[in-house]
Amino acid sequence: MKPITYRIALAGLGNVGSALLTILHREAAALRQRYGVEFIITGVVELGGSALDENGLDPALLLEKLHAKQPVAQHDRCVRVGSE
Repeated sequence: MKPITYRIALAGLGNVGSALLTILHREAAALRQRYGVEFIITGVVELGGSALDENGLDPALLLEKLHAKQPVAQHDRCVRVGSE
């Protein structure tokens, strides 16, 4: 059975946004297997700029940027919006 795909954008990577990103990344296989859903993060907006990719941003790389306190606008595979 093909999973239902939800394409989402996150408004900020504070407590809620970063927790959601962590859960979606860590539990991706379980969500797909148990509930038949998958989530593709197509955008993240924060004070330092935005990262957008209609094909999906890499959650592991976003978490790496977050923990290194780097803006998501420095994501390698994205259209950069703002703070240029």
